[in-house]
Amino acid sequence: MSNDMEYIVVTGGVISGVGKGITASAIGVLLKHYNQKVTSIKIDPYLNIDAGTMSPYEHGECYVLDDGGEVDLDLGSYERFLGITLTREHNITTGKIYTKVLSDERKGTYLGKTVQVDPHITDKIQEWIEKTALIDVGEGIPDVCIIELGGTVGDMENIPFVEALRQMRFRLGNRISFVHVSYLPIVSEIKTKPTQHSILEIRRSLGGTPDVLCVRCEQWPTIEVINKLERSCQVPKNRIIINNDVSNIYRVPITFHNQGLMNFLCEKMKIGKTNNFHKWEDIVKPFDMNFPRKIISIIGKYTKLPDAYISLVHAIKHASATCKIYPDIQWIESSDLDSDIYPNDSWKNLINSDVAIIPGGFGIRGIDGMILAAKKLRELDIPTLGICLGMQIMVIEYAREFWNMENANSTEFDKTTKYPIIDIINKDEVAKGGTMKVGSKITNIKENTKVFSIYNKNNKKSKDISIINERHRHRYEVNPKIIDITKDEFSGINEDNIVDLFESKNNKFYIGCQYHPEYKTKPNKPHPLFLSLIQSIT
Repeated sequence: MSNDMEYIVVTGGVISGVGKGITASAIGVLLKHYNQKVTSIKIDPYLNIDAGTMSPYEHGECYVLDDGGEVDLDLGSYERFLGITLTREHNITTGKIYTKVLSDERKGTYLGKTVQVDPHITDKIQEWIEKTALIDVGEGIPDVCIIELGGTVGDMENIPFVEALRQMRFRLGNRISFVHVSYLPIVSEIKTKPTQHSILEIRRSLGGTPDVLCVRCEQWPTIEVINKLERSCQVPKNRIIINNDVSNIYRVPITFHNQGLMNFLCEKMKIGKTNNFHKWEDIVKPFDMNFPRKIISIIGKYTKLPDAYISLVHAIKHASATCKIYPDIQWIESSDLDSDIYPNDSWKNLINSDVAIIPGGFGIRGIDGMILAAKKLRELDIPTLGICLGMQIMVIEYAREFWNMENANSTEFDKTTKYPIIDIINKDEVAKGGTMKVGSKITNIKENTKVFSIYNKNNKKSKDISIINERHRHRYEVNPKIIDITKDEFSGINEDNIVDLFESKNNKFYIGCQYHPEYKTKPNKPHPLFLSLIQSIT
């Protein structure tokens, strides 16, 4: 353990989904621009080992890391805001902790002792945190580790983690700080009572008042409300940070900075006040400009819960800000397109799109609509990007139209199809958890293809890029048996001899990728595929 590692724990109260992940990311941005090397850990108190088998409707997007970790979507926020590369170890779950402790017990590690939540589970949590905090995430050994505790303090499943953090607070003293994120509801007026009760629970479980109180509210609280919070919660008003609604989430670090949060953190953590925070302000400016609007349609299976596509939305916004357009994102549920009766409102919206994206997903629901949408988008030459399942849909539609493969399909949707151009290559893998191909893989891009030009368009290196490294998450893939038959449309093959890139030569931009480019995009560095997609309409 590093003797000078600093920890900041972000907890939540009143309701879940109050913005702990963005708060943790924003604090990380501040520290990074005050010359600190920052890492982040997310604690999820569910029994699942990871987010890989959880429904997007249940938990939002499953975010994938370079090492193949299938993790909570908040780790995507950390990577986008901080420009770091995290590992699966940075997402701690109850399932992981208990699996490790029970494995140790079976090996006799505990020498016959009765294995209990305290000390064995709580010790394992602390050990995991302090070991993971020292992992180099791209800038050397970190100076500060920000820990986000999922859920709300007081939840039954959180108890072992809260106790572990309480013990860390006792051991580390001034080297650990607590930021509590609460909610101020408005019922005819702003109500502070839920936050007061949340602070009481924090004191009871963590053994003290948080160092900083960050309150979410739809409108700015009056000085009377802030004074009441100071008096009842016993947090000085200069450490009560208002996290009100902003025009875009990248402004949150700016609102924190303007309220003087770093004055406290610099003093508490003995950090110099020299900073380059203006660089972040420069990154954020384009996101608030009054640019021309363009309609960007997402044809997906989980559109009723936009959090299922949160990385995709950010990737669109990053590229749009760079290209100086305002992305008017239009959600189209693919099952609404299952019939090609074009007076349907969803079809009208699709046809009026400036750009379209067909993202990933699983299962047969809405697949016919996706295939019909891909056909119409190709025929109208509307710039289209297919991702994972979206690429497979493009290949299926293209095979039916141009490769003499009538009724070609994926065995995911039709196990008896005559032309199984999409298939599970490793059919012996029958369990759902941990069998997908996940994480970064190397892909060779063919020269003289559109994708080759896209990856090299803004490349400042002297040598052309022909090898890329992208993050995957899929179980089905293009059948290798058809690669040679249709080699002109397949513009990238990965290290496992799997098709990673598909393109139509006859369209302005009609490209599919088996990998997920949305996982590797930053506010100041949009992914080349998204950038080129938006550039095609500017």
